[in-house]
Amino acid sequence: MNEDKRQRALNNGMFVMDLGYRKEQPIALVERTFNDGTKEYIIAFNYEIKDNTIDWSYGYYYSNDIGKAKTDFKRALNGENLANTFTDKVEEKEPKEDFEFEFYTEEEIKELIKSKAELFYVDDGIDEAIIRFEDIPDFIVDYNRKIEMRDLKFFKVGKDIYEPDITTYGEFLNSISPDLRERMIDRLVELQTDEAEPKKYKIINEDVFSQVKDKLEQEQAALRKQKNKYKEAR
Repeated sequence: MNEDKRQRALNNGMFVMDLGYRKEQPIALVERTFNDGTKEYIIAFNYEIKDNTIDWSYGYYYSNDIGKAKTDFKRALNGENLANTFTDKVEEKEPKEDFEFEFYTEEEIKELIKSKAELFYVDDGIDEAIIRFEDIPDFIVDYNRKIEMRDLKFFKVGKDIYEPDITTYGEFLNSISPDLRERMIDRLVELQTDEAEPKKYKIINEDVFSQVKDKLEQEQAALRKQKNKYKEAR
């Protein structure tokens, strides 16, 4: 493969630094430049370049650490798995024995549903709960540092197809759509680099959520029935 084909500028501030394969899996080393001039380095797996735009199935995100990105890209070319590449970046901390999640009350859940809040199921492989989108970065870091290292999956509530919208390797993103990533990456990086502390957040018990949702639907159905009777009476 010619050098000029391995390096090329693309849309959205993307620049392909190198291309190759991990066994038969196509991978790319990508530099992304944001509007403020800051850069981020990504190893993109199963990438596709079309109409001067690059997309990928999942990637490893290195912030501005170009050295580690290049090193890991070479490892991937040699067929290595990068699943634990960030483990040594996380300070080992003893889990807090008294740590407990704070849950939304039924009344608070009702208000979230009425306001059409953007909610996601979060699955840690054992339990499942519901969380607001804006709390996901804090949850990812807080969970992995206070409970245990765990790969997480997030599914948008109300979506017909039950496939994860976000997956993580510990506190680092594994796969995520570009639009969701754009909306959460700044906050996540701040937390990962200890520039910010996780804020207080609440989660929703899945069973309570279903109960509240059913009650609301019943109330709305009763209200519609009452309005129809009133119209007929007139």
